[in-house]
Amino acid sequence: LGLGNILYDVCTRLGVEGLPVGRLSMGIAQCVPVIVVSTVGRSRIFAVIERRWDKESNRAQRDGAFVAELLCHVPIKVGQKWWLHHGRDDDTYDPLDPRRNWDLTYVADVREDEFVVRFLRPRKSTMSRFSKSVSSVSRT
Repeated sequence: LGLGNILYDVCTRLGVEGLPVGRLSMGIAQCVPVIVVSTVGRSRIFAVIERRWDKESNRAQRDGAFVAELLCHVPIKVGQKWWLHHGRDDDTYDPLDPRRNWDLTYVADVREDEFVVRFLRPRKSTMSRFSKSVSSVSRT
């Protein structure tokens, strides 16, 4: 809800939206965001909003829980593709390429409370902790 909308609502309730004072106040209200951005600067406003957003320490945990809940409702079938997070930040891939932090695998076996994935191609030998060819993923 913007300042202009609030002012319009107030002017309408007072019955002055058509009068010069109502039009002037609504015009000023619509100019305020432009004036603030011109004075303060877009980068500063963005930095303030970013700091406020990052102060929510549990945001990443909530986002992860939301994605996990979505995945609980996805039917898993043998042979389907599955992205497995490795988190290595592999800079041989473009920053927007999912392979930078994820491995493309396929579902090899589905059990009651877990499923098994296999890697599509051999793993890099430099990362020994990710060198297993089979990984089990719990569904709980």
